[in-house]
Amino acid sequence: MRFRTCCVVAACIAPWGSLAACGSRTGLFTLEPAPDAAATVLDSAMPEVDLPDVPFPPDEGPDADAMVDSSLPPIDATVSDAPPLCPDGGVSSAYLWSESGTLYTFDPTTLTTQSLGVVSCPTAASPWTLSVSREGYGYMLYEDWNIYRVNLATLACATTPYQPFQLGFIGEEAIAVSRGAGAERLFVYGLPDAGPTLAVTDLTSFVLTPVGEVTPNPNSYPLDMQGDAFGRLFALSPGGLLLQLDSATGALLAEDQTTYNEGGGGWAIMTYNEQIFFFGGTEGSIYSFDLASQTVTNVAQVNDIIVGASAADCIH
Repeated sequence: MRFRTCCVVAACIAPWGSLAACGSRTGLFTLEPAPDAAATVLDSAMPEVDLPDVPFPPDEGPDADAMVDSSLPPIDATVSDAPPLCPDGGVSSAYLWSESGTLYTFDPTTLTTQSLGVVSCPTAASPWTLSVSREGYGYMLYEDWNIYRVNLATLACATTPYQPFQLGFIGEEAIAVSRGAGAERLFVYGLPDAGPTLAVTDLTSFVLTPVGEVTPNPNSYPLDMQGDAFGRLFALSPGGLLLQLDSATGALLAEDQTTYNEGGGGWAIMTYNEQIFFFGGTEGSIYSFDLASQTVTNVAQVNDIIVGASAADCIH
């Protein structure tokens, strides 16, 4: 089940209390305070001391996931005057994937969904996320951290040569098929020891090459990620932190703290031409996000837990 915990990058272990499980999407880890009796003993034994008002470090303390780096600009709502990539008459299609493995089509104009059936890949692991290509394939990442290729017309599934844990990645990666000109590539956002890193691979060998460390560190992991028709790369945390990444360097270009919150269920981001959609919660709520006004609007729901959402600019 893809109930991801959103952890600060520095650690997924609480300073006191229980170990936080980064593989569980139940929400933020919680810190367990000492029992009241023990607290009373500590209070009586310690004299009162005036302590300086020291702020939390950027990767500690409450709501660390919601912190926005003040040195970064907000995401620019304007796009290039050039038309979206691949304007060749192909059919633009959007897809949603649920934790049960059900694949849906999604019409961003009418906000309607239609079930295509259950994707059955050769794994017992649960769905994690997906990204679709112009060629009519969905690249499905499961919680065994393997990537499978699914024919979107037939739902036939095949393994890919992708090897988990390349570059020291630990699992729970975000993936996004590029929307750039020329041959499509697959971007992977992972967390090795050095810090969050953006990597890329072709869709044949699936051997990752580092693009660069994500700097400044957004102190949020895991994320969901998709690329748009204008070459931008966006990532979303379950707490509503929206990031724009440089696909050439891995640098964090801009970020917005939105009012979105995944609400204890799956979460996903989808770009469709100039539009951005968020998905979240146990009922599969669909939200539109307006970059210019910073407005998150609940526009529909799927009645399913959505773990991945992706739109292809063209299906050839």
